[in-house]
Amino acid sequence: IGKAGNVEIRLRQLEGGNPHELEVIHAVESPHCNWLESDLQKLFAHKKYRFEWFHLQPEDIEHVIIHHSRAN
Repeated sequence: IGKAGNVEIRLRQLEGGNPHELEVIHAVESPHCNWLESDLQKLFAHKKYRFEWFHLQPEDIEHVIIHHSRAN
């Protein structure tokens, strides 16, 4: 869960310090990215793993995608 001006560049930055392969599951372009990032971090606070990492399941991500689709 995060925001980036350029998703591909941010992904490469995160992979540089991470032993795991990372994958962008879903990206949203929004003028409200600060609010959206904060809202999602609060929504999944109980699934926070370490620092800015979360243990999310496919149904968590599906919920966000469906919710975002309905909002637009």
